Amino acid sequence: MGFLTTEASKSGYTGPQSGIAALKLLRSLPSGQHHGHTRLTAVGTTSNTSKISNRQRASIDQYISDYFTYFHPAYSLLHEGLFRARLFGAVAKPRDGSWPLLYNMVIAMGAFAGDLADSDIDWHFYQIARNSIALSVIEKGSLSYVQGLAIMANYLQKRDKPNAGFSLIGIAWSMAMAIGPHRELGTASTTSYIMEQRRRTWWTLFCFVSGAQLTLGRPPASGGHQP
Repeated sequence: MGFLTTEASKSGYTGPQSGIAALKLLRSLPSGQHHGHTRLTAVGTTSNTSKISNRQRASIDQYISDYFTYFHPAYSLLHEGLFRARLFGAVAKPRDGSWPLLYNMVIAMGAFAGDLADSDIDWHFYQIARNSIALSVIEKGSLSYVQGLAIMANYLQKRDKPNAGFSLIGIAWSMAMAIGPHRELGTASTTSYIMEQRRRTWWTLFCFVSGAQLTLGRPPASGGHQP
């Protein structure tokens, strides 16, 4: 992967799909401080779970339910049972750094899709997810990180930030190509459940990328005819 130098006086290469470009793009977005609603705290880590009031927890639970009610039927990136099992501690959360991104983007997308009060609380959780992105994690990649980036990209498109969304979906696409959910694994240790998750992620991501290219008039990354 090519990288931009962080110093303006030095040269470097990057495309909109590089990790450092995505980080710079996210930093350039407005902080989105909104008023008129109660600030909620995310519970992406164990340390702040005790700080959540019952009312806040109920709101967050509702946003998660709204995600699976309104967004998930069209874009089945996640397995709801597994996500909730991780949320309640029945299954271990990913240890690759992807959970804060994925968890908070599920809340943000659910709040955006289901909040009739137009409170912009979704932007608060998007900010938490955005701040959790680290270049070191992008360099490694994982299926849950691809899922979190894909949801974030689609969220930004819905939030009328098409270029930011397009850059992030490029990151997710490149990461997916690297870890290979498009490959059909034939090993005995690969369960049908794991393969189903890989297929869901790959084809949903494919639809996101194709849709963004068509909507924004961007050329495909490969396989297209040159004019």
